[in-house]
Amino acid sequence: MADYDRAVTGADAVAAARRALGPDAAERLALRVAPGAALAGTEDLEALAPPRSLGVGRGAWLAAFTPLFGEFE
Repeated sequence: MADYDRAVTGADAVAAARRALGPDAAERLALRVAPGAALAGTEDLEALAPPRSLGVGRGAWLAAFTPLFGEFE
């Protein structure tokens, strides 16, 4: 988990998806991840919602979510 004041939640991930990937991907993510789910990193998120499940490629998925967790590739 990144060194923030709180864990990243499903709601945070949905908001990031809406900004970076658009409303369709955000809706797909919201169906897979509970708003209050605590996510420790991209591995947790990818286990619940891999790129294909959101209709995006791996590069777009990483660009949308790695900054959320303080991870950069």
